[in-house]
Amino acid sequence: MAIYDKSVEYISGGSNVPEIKEFFWKWRRSHNPQTESSLDRWFGPMIRPNTVGMADLGVFGGTVADEFGVTANGMQAVSQWNAPGSGPRSTEHRMMLSKEMALPAPAGMAGGMGGGMGGMAPGMVMAPMAEGKAAAKEEPAPAGGKAPLVQPTIRTKFADTALWVGALTTEKDGTAEVSLDMPENLTTWRIKVWGMGHGTKVGQGQADVVTRKDLIIRMEAPRFFVQTDEVVLSAVVHNY
Repeated sequence: MAIYDKSVEYISGGSNVPEIKEFFWKWRRSHNPQTESSLDRWFGPMIRPNTVGMADLGVFGGTVADEFGVTANGMQAVSQWNAPGSGPRSTEHRMMLSKEMALPAPAGMAGGMGGGMGGMAPGMVMAPMAEGKAAAKEEPAPAGGKAPLVQPTIRTKFADTALWVGALTTEKDGTAEVSLDMPENLTTWRIKVWGMGHGTKVGQGQADVVTRKDLIIRMEAPRFFVQTDEVVLSAVVHNY
């Protein structure tokens, strides 16, 4: 938890703390599976060098009557394999043609299922921040009816950081309380909190509060002057 002057971010150009959720959940793992099987390999007949191999005989080549069928484009298998007059074809060529003549799959079986799960971080649990209202302490009026005059004070305690807590354990409902004496800066303070829970659930939040006084007098004088100079001292009164 950090409480600091908001004007510091204007000077630095913004916060130097990155988003905690992206730090834990923006990266992804990559998986590239590879599979091999001996069923994907095939070999033809082994023939000695300079030896004529055995070939299919007949006008239909290596086909038989049971292998006649209709291809996807309506042509008979025999017309694409060894048609009369075309001569026998190799086993490799017949295997290639058999893949091209595969009939379409039945309805409902074609297509593949695919999908992915986006990298979503689990639900972020943000610790609620209570809105506090600071009220000036009023002195009771004396018996005479007139309120006593407020004694003027000079502000001396100035700081850029009001509070920094490196580790803070919350209650079961996710809330936590801290107490501090605010510096006397009349400015806007930025409150930032970062939290982490079980299962690497992370989150962060911020809020702004303003410290001010109801009545302020600012003296106005020249930036510098020397002896024998005549100057006019004035004051600016802010009544909120």
